[in-house]
Formats: sequence, structure tokens, C-alpha cells
Amino acid sequence: MNSDKGRDLLVQARQSFLRGQITPESANRIIDDLILVNAHSPQKEIVLWLDSIGGDSESAFKICNTIKAISSPVTAKVIGQANSSAFLVLQYCNKREAGQLATLMLHTISRKNVELKDIRERGLRALEETERLQEIYEQIISARSGQAKEEVARLCMEGRIMSATEALSLGFLDEIY
Repeated sequence: MNSDKGRDLLVQARQSFLRGQITPESANRIIDDLILVNAHSPQKEIVLWLDSIGGDSESAFKICNTIKAISSPVTAKVIGQANSSAFLVLQYCNKREAGQLATLMLHTISRKNVELKDIRERGLRALEETERLQEIYEQIISARSGQAKEEVARLCMEGRIMSATEALSLGFLDEIY
């Protein structure tokens, strides 16, 4: 079966798959899927399967904004990993589930697209923007998990890798399947 046909079947089943690295292209595909599926039955659940190492923070924020904007509830199911910016996407979903063998990781925001020349030219602005995004990241995770913002900041600085069981106990998941 070709990948377009497989994707069409997933969309018909009200599902989408975020696998691998989050890039502007993969984010646009997920956003398209969410908007399309939502248009057919706006109140019916959409399942977002996650197995992602994370990636581009701005692209993850676009996915989060879309999840918030649509009326369909989105359930995330982590089948492998939800690391970095994929962890943020997981936190934005209405229901957060993970397989027992899944791993999750949160850390401080890194801006790979900010190069040395940008730092020299825009130094303080680039740093301020990264700090602003980190603040938003921590606020979202804190609000969704019930963890104090200071604890979330500590876990981010630590680069915390968690089992599904630990993530559930910290409030980062709703259920282990």
C-alpha cells in the first residue's frame, strides 16, 4: 500500500501519525489532517499517534495552536517516544495516553535554526525569544500536569527522561494502556 493511501485511511478513521522529527513539513501534514478531520465531524474524537524525537519548536507550537483551535477533542497515544517538542504536543492534547514501554523526555528549548551569525547580529533578541518560548513551554506543561512551574523548569534543565509510569505519576499522562 502506498503512503498516500495509508494516510487517507488514517484520516478517514479520524487518526493521524506524528513519527520521527517534527519539521515544518511534518507539522503542516499534521495540521492539515487535524483541520480536515475536524471539518467532517467537529465534536468527534481524533487520535494522534506519537512516536517522535521532537524537533522544531515553532512547528510544534503550530500543531498545539491547531489542537486548541479545532473543536474535536484530540487524544494522543504515545507508542514509542514523545520527546522534546513532541512532549509539548502531547501536553496540548485533551487526553494523553502512552503504552507501558513508551518513554517521554522534556528539556529546555533549543533553537537549532539560530546560527552563530544570527547570534552575532541579533544576539540579545535571539536569546530573549528562546527564553520567551521556554517560559511558554513550562507554563503549558505546568498547567496541564499540575506540577509547579519551578518543578517543570527543574525537570527541563535536567533533561528528564521518563518511563510511562513515572510520567503518569507526575501528571504528564492521563492513562497507560
